[in-house]
Amino acid sequence: MANSPRKLWSVARGLLKEHFSFNEIKDVCGLVGLPVEQLSQLSQRQGSNARWNTKGELSDGLDRLFSDLSEDEADKVVLLLFQEMLERSGSDNQQLLDDTSKYVGRFGWTIRGLQLAPMELVMPIRMSEIPTEFENRIGKLLERYRNGDFNGAITTLAGMIDDLTEEIWKAYDNLNHLEHAQAGFDKKVTDAFGALRSGLEQALGDDHPDTKDIVTSVSGAIAQSAKALQRLRRSFSDAHGEKQAGDYLVKQTLAITLFLFTTLHELREQCRRSQKGQA
Repeated sequence: MANSPRKLWSVARGLLKEHFSFNEIKDVCGLVGLPVEQLSQLSQRQGSNARWNTKGELSDGLDRLFSDLSEDEADKVVLLLFQEMLERSGSDNQQLLDDTSKYVGRFGWTIRGLQLAPMELVMPIRMSEIPTEFENRIGKLLERYRNGDFNGAITTLAGMIDDLTEEIWKAYDNLNHLEHAQAGFDKKVTDAFGALRSGLEQALGDDHPDTKDIVTSVSGAIAQSAKALQRLRRSFSDAHGEKQAGDYLVKQTLAITLFLFTTLHELREQCRRSQKGQA
């Protein structure tokens, strides 16, 4: 990956120093794979014969450990380090989140949820708009992309649509959810849209002169996007594909997936609101 995570080491080092105690820094760095036992002489122990080391001295020692890593090891350590820092602090430590977002942004990275993500793969949708059950899929997508597993990233994206359509099939009586697993990918998507079509018609206005044409156009776009995603998964996913995908194909797959996901998800919510209003 051109924008290597290891370039963020200096940011991680500074955030550790600012937001974590001396012993917490050692613990966190040890958990992500740095051999901190080599820095056992550095401590902040009380006592007449004990030397009180500073965080600056500890940071210098960590720099030496990090410089001994291979490029792949360094990338992995930095990704795990940010994950560990953010997960330990959680969403309650707004200052850490703000500082992290500010400083990694200078290097072309950002924060999605509590994970580090390259800006080039940022999804134009707020995490709060993504149903909780899909958060693990998003996390897996970011992990695979950051690690260069582009075929795996495509598999994850297609899996998001699989999961969403299965939920829709289960919710509507005119769809036999027991047949979902055997159905072709494009059928899963087009039938899910068909079940939700009324939500789009209501949003546009049943009496609007362009409603029929707009719904037909959206239906066609859904069908073509489903076919494209099906072919991408067949050709490039880690489960089915025999070809190696590049990051460009992941971004194209992401664009298709976002169109399908946001359209189906928003229509499902529109239908739910309509049903509540009629109850």
